[in-house]
Amino acid sequence: MDNLNITETIETPTFFSEIFTRQRIAQLIASAIIIVIAIIIWRIIRHAYKKLAQKKDGGLPTDGRAGTVTAVILNIIKGIIILITAILCLEINGIRVTSLVAGLGIASAIVGLALQDYLKDVISGFHLMSDDFFQVGDVVRYQTVEGVVLSFNLRTTKLRNLADGSVISISNHNITEMVRLSDQVYLELPFSYEADPASVKETLGTLCHQAEKTVTGLKGCTCIGIGELQDSAVIYKIQVICPPELKIGVRRQVLEMLYTGARDAGLEVPYNQMDVHMK
Repeated sequence: MDNLNITETIETPTFFSEIFTRQRIAQLIASAIIIVIAIIIWRIIRHAYKKLAQKKDGGLPTDGRAGTVTAVILNIIKGIIILITAILCLEINGIRVTSLVAGLGIASAIVGLALQDYLKDVISGFHLMSDDFFQVGDVVRYQTVEGVVLSFNLRTTKLRNLADGSVISISNHNITEMVRLSDQVYLELPFSYEADPASVKETLGTLCHQAEKTVTGLKGCTCIGIGELQDSAVIYKIQVICPPELKIGVRRQVLEMLYTGARDAGLEVPYNQMDVHMK
C-alpha cells in the first residue's frame, strides 16, 4: 500500500512541470531571442541616426520641420518594430493574432471614440508638416496672437507671444488658419490738409534716413506717400522693414522719431475734429 502511494506521488505532475514543459521552454527562448533581436535592430537604427545628425556637413536636421519629420519617422519605425515583435511572440506562444484582433474590434471602436481629439491632432499635424507653411523660428499670427514658433509636433504647436513673452500651446486640430508675418510693417501718420505734400514727404524721408542709422534692427524705412484722405487729416504711409519678432519695438521707436521730428519741423499732426458752419 505504501509503495502504491509513493508511485502515485512521483507520477503526479507538479505545477512547475506543467508550465515549464520542453515545448513551453522552447517558446520562451524563441520569444526572448526575437525580443533581443528587435532591441538590437532599434539600437542600430537609432545609433545610425545620431551619427548622421552629428556630421558637420550634410548631417540630418535636428530642428524645424525637417527635424520633426525625422523624429516622427523614427517613432513610426519604433512602433513597427514593436508591433512585429509582439505579433511574432504571440504566434510562437500559440495565440492566434487574427482571432485576437477580431475579439478587440468593439474595444478598438470605443477607444477610437475616446481618442478622436488626439487623432484629429495627429492628422492635422501631418497636414501642417506636409504643407511646410511655417517652421520653428518663424513669426506667425494665430487668431489675435502674434508670436514666434517655438516648436511643433504631431499634437501641438507652441508659440511665444511677442506682446508679453508668454508661451501658448495650441492643439493642432484647432489651427484652421495661420498667417506667417513678413518683415514689412506699414505705419500711418496724419498731417493737416494745409501742409504741402512735397514738404511732408521730404521731411519724412529725412527722418526715415535718420531712423535707419539709430534704431536697432531696422533694415529699411521709406516714405511711400499719401495713402488715404480722411475727414480731418491726410494719411501718409511709411514702409518699415525689420525682423518680424522685433517689429513691436521697432515700430514704437520709429513712430516716436517721426512724430517728434515732424513737430520739430513745424508740421501739424492733427486730431479728430469737426467743423460746424452756422448761418
